Amino acid sequence: MKTILLDTNIFDKLADDAGACALLQKLSGQGRVRLIVPVTVRDELAGSPHQGLLEALPIEVVGNATPVAGLMRAGDFLGDADHYFKHKGVSNKEGDALVAAAAEFHADWLVSDDRRLAHRQWKLSKAVKTLTYAEFLAAAGALP
Repeated sequence: MKTILLDTNIFDKLADDAGACALLQKLSGQGRVRLIVPVTVRDELAGSPHQGLLEALPIEVVGNATPVAGLMRAGDFLGDADHYFKHKGVSNKEGDALVAAAAEFHADWLVSDDRRLAHRQWKLSKAVKTLTYAEFLAAAGALP
């Protein structure tokens, strides 16, 4: 089973792709994938037109994985703060760094069309495969 973390921008694509949603439902029902989002993504989707996808698809909300004072909250995990800080760098893209750290802790795949996030994650992580939406659909469709 592959654990797949979906970034916020992927919900824009899923909202217009009934075929992909059906595929994810099927793969999840067969126990071939586990779809997750960290609380950061859940919070970013709050109030958006795509918030309903969190309930419509078999998506599990997981805690962030950044043991940093001022960022941790109830339900978070003691992941790798170093990964968070390396990903964040000088950019101050805190949301991206939280998503990357959560992927590093929880996921086999990180799906994002954010080029900066994906490139930095690819450079920093050997454990997590970073995929665009199109790459994700191809890889998910080819899962045994």
